Amino acid sequence: MRRHQLKDGVLECQFRLEGRATFAGIIFNGSQERGHIVHLVIGTDTLRVIAHPKKGAGTELFKQANPTATGTWHTVNIQFKGPAMTATVDGTTLTVSDPCIAETKETFGLGGDSGGPDGEKAGALEFRALKVTR
Repeated sequence: MRRHQLKDGVLECQFRLEGRATFAGIIFNGSQERGHIVHLVIGTDTLRVIAHPKKGAGTELFKQANPTATGTWHTVNIQFKGPAMTATVDGTTLTVSDPCIAETKETFGLGGDSGGPDGEKAGALEFRALKVTR
């Protein structure tokens, strides 16, 4: 998790899945009391966006088959403007909208699933070239 207040702006990065890693996720949170706001999930088989209109609730705004290769660097660009979020992952662009997306994002996290409890033998998630612009 990284603390970085963002309302409208852009997050760019690259990620790579290794071994049995199944997805990379980029999640944006409000305050500790608010919890999650919106989550981009880039899996080995699907691309998803989940909005969290209130703490403890999730709504899938987007889901599409989108094979993501392991062992390869992938690019991500996420743009926020009011209630809209536009994400481009390796040239695939999607736009979603929900009132909660307009909220101030207090923190964001880079993570996902490494493929199991076997440490390095399971897999790994790597992120690089992170840039956040307000």
